[in-house]
Amino acid sequence: MSRIPRFPRLPYLVLGLLTLDCFLGPLALGMILRGGSRSVWPPDRPIEWAAAWAIVASAVGLFAACLAVRWWYPWPVRREGEARR
Repeated sequence: MSRIPRFPRLPYLVLGLLTLDCFLGPLALGMILRGGSRSVWPPDRPIEWAAAWAIVASAVGLFAACLAVRWWYPWPVRREGEARR
């Protein structure tokens, strides 16, 4: 009987980073927005715009990485005659 290969830890790391980004990103953006002369949307300082774009871009990138994990680690090919579970 063959052993099932362990699933790598990198996908779990990417998922954990996406979770942190989704929870802490809006909180960080709110803290950054309070620093300007106006604490409402739209931001008035370039650093606020940069932070907003960085938070959104990191969330989109991590989400795309979570979807693409199937391409990084392909499942083992089933041999002919093996029973499906």
